Amino acid sequence: MKINPKLVILIGALGVSTSPILIKSSQSPALTIAFYRMLTTVILLTPFILAKNLQELKALTKKHVFQIMISGIFLGLHFSAWILSLKFTTVASATVLVNTSPVMLLLITYFIFKEKSSRTEVIAILFAFLGSIILTLGDFSGGSNAVLGDLYAVAGAAFICVYLIIGNKVRQDVSMPSYTYLTYAFAMVTIFVTNLFVGQDMIVTAPREYLLFLGMAIFPTLLGHSLFNWSLKYVNATFVSMAILTEPIIASIFAIFLFTEIPTATQIIGSIIILSALAVYNNAKKTPA
Repeated sequence: MKINPKLVILIGALGVSTSPILIKSSQSPALTIAFYRMLTTVILLTPFILAKNLQELKALTKKHVFQIMISGIFLGLHFSAWILSLKFTTVASATVLVNTSPVMLLLITYFIFKEKSSRTEVIAILFAFLGSIILTLGDFSGGSNAVLGDLYAVAGAAFICVYLIIGNKVRQDVSMPSYTYLTYAFAMVTIFVTNLFVGQDMIVTAPREYLLFLGMAIFPTLLGHSLFNWSLKYVNATFVSMAILTEPIIASIFAIFLFTEIPTATQIIGSIIILSALAVYNNAKKTPA
């Protein structure tokens, strides 16, 4: 039976929408959350990988391992910046800003890969940038911490762009389980090394925290990012990043009821502009299924 990649991406988008809620519910430091999320994911995947994909892992070329390592490093940086952003700013601001990655991807593909864009795509990007400015204006009233959180979210968007671009290339030659497993492993190591420099407490004793880490591993990671990794063989990286735009809507609705985070007027206006601009961009971009 042929699986529709776009349906898989939609399920993945629903999965990643649980990420900010689970992260906000944790009391652990940001990088500690990121590390245990990846560690738990790798532990869950290891038995299946050893049983089904060990021979493929052994046969990988040095070039593929290097590419996957770079992909994993940027994924680790993405998780670090993304989770840090949620410690400083609201779910609404963090999720919308981290999902400006399609804008960055278009700029990267234009200046580095020389892929031309239509006038509609350019206009959509300009409006998305305008929306980002409006959205972050509301956070200045929340002090420097909220603005710092916004900057972390934007950095997270930049890191995920590199991860998606490399994944789009590697997935043409490497299976989803092998690529995903190694990427997560390298991301875990990257977060651990980053934490050595930052010095956040890595010791977690509360059982509730480990349940949250397990939830992060299962829902936004295995049922989110892993499905995106699978789809990268069939659709381009820009389309995948565009599909994730359902996350801020779902996550912000959850945040209203769970954390009483009522969006401000500027957040609502900025979010609507960004999501509308990216939707226009999605319609203008002809993506192979």
